[in-house]
Amino acid sequence: FCLSRGLGDVYKRQLLQGDWKSVFSYGLFDGKPLEDKRGVGEWTSDAGIKGRLLLSRRSLGEDKTISGALQLVIPSNSVLLGRPYKDYPGLRLVFDAWAGLNKITPHLPLPQRRSFDDGSSLAGYIGNLIVPLDFELNNTSGDLALNAEVSGVLCNQDSCNPFRLRPRLI
Repeated sequence: FCLSRGLGDVYKRQLLQGDWKSVFSYGLFDGKPLEDKRGVGEWTSDAGIKGRLLLSRRSLGEDKTISGALQLVIPSNSVLLGRPYKDYPGLRLVFDAWAGLNKITPHLPLPQRRSFDDGSSLAGYIGNLIVPLDFELNNTSGDLALNAEVSGVLCNQDSCNPFRLRPRLI
């Protein structure tokens, strides 16, 4: 995005009108309350981080691809390690789904660098992390059901602590 030219709002509007319109309509960015919770998983939390799964639709049609997202809310004073660092593992995503699922492809964004008051810094994820997901289906019969296990390490300037989330969508 070319924010330095003052075109950020134009690009944001174009992005919101694109393929991800159905995911953005879940109130991720506009702050509006959800009117229809189909395709929206319940929040789960551990060690200060919380997460949920989102799908662009709740039931299957003829289309063999579905878009979705994993939303993680990271505490403001922490960094979620995206890759292994020293003896700490990086972010790990494992999905378990209905028999008709062929493949899930997560699209992790680039990590950011977070500096702490003591001069140290870490590369990882901060704030509200949205991981887009593409689902490829073998079978389009039945309802969607998805379980995930998200594990990793949250670090602040004092310590690093492991977490494990198990968001699900039934």
